[in-house]
Amino acid sequence: MTVKKQPTENTGLKAQIRKQSEEKVDEHESFVTLSFDTYADKAGFMRRFGFDEQAKFIRGTQFSEMIERAD
Repeated sequence: MTVKKQPTENTGLKAQIRKQSEEKVDEHESFVTLSFDTYADKAGFMRRFGFDEQAKFIRGTQFSEMIERAD
């Protein structure tokens, strides 16, 4: 004998939370990741643009103002 699970309030609540989480991610995916083969490569890049070698994050707007588009 198989017992069917009845929909509960929790099912709806879980779906609502999942939807809100997905919307939140969509709104906040305003970043890009750069990857370097070595720490020396990363440090050189950071120094080239005047950033601290140890920094893990830089503001995109600040970086954008420093460079020109290369087509």
